[in-house]
Amino acid sequence: MDVYFGTTATQIYLIRSLCCGRVEVVESVLVKREQLAARWMMEWTEDMQGDEERSKKNCRGKQNEANQNFKRKGRTHKTRTRSETVL
Repeated sequence: MDVYFGTTATQIYLIRSLCCGRVEVVESVLVKREQLAARWMMEWTEDMQGDEERSKKNCRGKQNEANQNFKRKGRTHKTRTRSETVL
């Protein structure tokens, strides 16, 4: 997971990219001083490291579940049946 900080004249945004190609804006705060912004960035970066591990485990779990569903249907590779094909 990558963490990005976007800024405007009066606000700072914490943006993180999640696994599976998703991105979310976590929080925005008003910034009065550069020191406040720097401290806030450091705190959030530390918190995001723990979230990254949880995010990776969650995505792996979803992929494993999808693989198990295919195995239950008696298929060994990911091909669509006629009923699963989207027109």
